[in-house]
Amino acid sequence: DFYRAFSLWRSFLKANGILENELNEGSRFIFVLTPFHNDYYTEYMTIKEVCTTNGFRCMRGDEKQFRGDIFPEMLRLMIKSRIIIANINGRNPNVLYELGVAQALDKNVILVSKEPNNLPIDIKSQRFLIYSDSNSLAFLLKTELQKLV
Repeated sequence: DFYRAFSLWRSFLKANGILENELNEGSRFIFVLTPFHNDYYTEYMTIKEVCTTNGFRCMRGDEKQFRGDIFPEMLRLMIKSRIIIANINGRNPNVLYELGVAQALDKNVILVSKEPNNLPIDIKSQRFLIYSDSNSLAFLLKTELQKLV
């Protein structure tokens, strides 16, 4: 029932330190779920450049300084974002976990991957931007952002 689900949702947010006044999303904010590894740095910089060029503020979780448990901070950034971009390359467990949360939040999620044959089966049926290099990632992402705006 709706009221029970709403009550559980409020309890979940409260348990993670999220206040109701923090639920306003930023219309020009994009949060990027990506592995924090040098192997994925170029992809992240391409994503960030495309977002910035198209008038969005973009960041990933390790760009913000915080203390304590990382999950409430990631949750807060996901809630505040209008769009979430998830880099599925490497099948990073943190990215996949946060992707599930983002989908539960009913966020606009753009999935990107360079490895179409290595997608997790649970999300393989979803729409992905499959790219071969930074140029194709930039082109596909720019086109997708224009559709969502």
